[in-house]
Formats: sequence, C-alpha cells, structure tokens
Amino acid sequence: MTRSTKQVPAFHADRSFPYVLVCSTLGTVISLAAVWISTALQVAPVLVA
Repeated sequence: MTRSTKQVPAFHADRSFPYVLVCSTLGTVISLAAVWISTALQVAPVLVA
C-alpha cells in the first residue's frame, strides 16, 4: 500500500465548497432566529400578564 502525495483533498478541488459552507451556515442562523423569535412571541404575553 503506497500513499500518493499528488492527491488533492476534495474540499480544495471543489470550488463550490465555500458557497455551500456559507449557505448552510446562513440557513442554520436564520432557522434558529425564526425559532427564537416565535418562541419569544409566544412566551412574552405570559410574562407580561
């Protein structure tokens, strides 16, 4: 078993990798923000009353 040193890792060869990372991160942040806002709007009337 010889190891080839000319192989490039997949994330370096794939040019769409940064876009996938950014889009998935933004999607996660937006979904978490939506859940937090909806939870806060449901809990706020209980705390105010």
